[in-house]
Amino acid sequence: MEKRPSNLVQIWFQAIRFPSLISSLIPAMLGGAFAVIDRAFITQTLPFLLAMLIFMLIQAGTNLFNEYYDYKYSARTTGVSFKMGVLHDGRLTPKQVYYGGIVCYIAASMLGIYLTTWMGSGFLWFVLVGVLLGYLYTGGPYPLAYRGLGELAVLFSMGPVVVLGTYYGQVGFVRGTVFLGAISIGVMAMATVHTNNLRDREMDRSVGKITWASLSSEKTGKQQLTILLLIPYLLQAILATVELLPWTSWITFLTLPLVLLIIRRVWTSTTHYELNLVLGLTVLLQLLYGIAYTLGLLSSVLLG
Repeated sequence: MEKRPSNLVQIWFQAIRFPSLISSLIPAMLGGAFAVIDRAFITQTLPFLLAMLIFMLIQAGTNLFNEYYDYKYSARTTGVSFKMGVLHDGRLTPKQVYYGGIVCYIAASMLGIYLTTWMGSGFLWFVLVGVLLGYLYTGGPYPLAYRGLGELAVLFSMGPVVVLGTYYGQVGFVRGTVFLGAISIGVMAMATVHTNNLRDREMDRSVGKITWASLSSEKTGKQQLTILLLIPYLLQAILATVELLPWTSWITFLTLPLVLLIIRRVWTSTTHYELNLVLGLTVLLQLLYGIAYTLGLLSSVLLG
């Protein structure tokens, strides 16, 4: 039997899905690395740390709202609340989870206001967009994750919004190159979400949740994942070839063997358990790719 945490701190760490926060940590690190290229990081270390914390708080709040609305939405569509995560066995109540999300968003907003004392009010736009996309992912009258738009919301929020927001928090402006360089990390986050949806395809269909995976056959869903996993490398190769990214960014291609392993595993997986293992590998790829990308940018400063 699975051992569930009983300590209140552990329960809240599970509620915010703490390991998943790498999805905001990695693009924040990437934004910091782009700032290093522009020689801003050394003098703006505290704004970088604050920006990183802000986007992690936004994701934590989003995770709480996701759990709350997934729980409530399943009850509205099927008459039965699928008890998931911390809502299972009443470790936290839906009200606690909902207000926990509000607290995370308020904390992120307050820190965002504080950060404007360094870089002006422009940073608040990134906080606002992050909060809106996070809440509307499963909340509001038109939840994006239930209307086939969740994957695109993840691409935008976990790519350009976090990378550009962290970069802006240090240098006070944005560059088109940073936007283009952020897309690949957003696609990688998108691939992770799609893998999760591929695993939960049948359950999502039962509650009327529209995702790319639930709209597709199993074969098509796997084809989509294969393409999503390869797009970041194609984009990075193009940007590095035309010298919009430094040559050291090619280091990300060291993670390609893991991509090939994931593709092979997903095409041979047929059960929920096997797809769960594929999801774990995809999360690992997202982490390693992001670290390699960041190190590649930092190396260009040391070697250039």
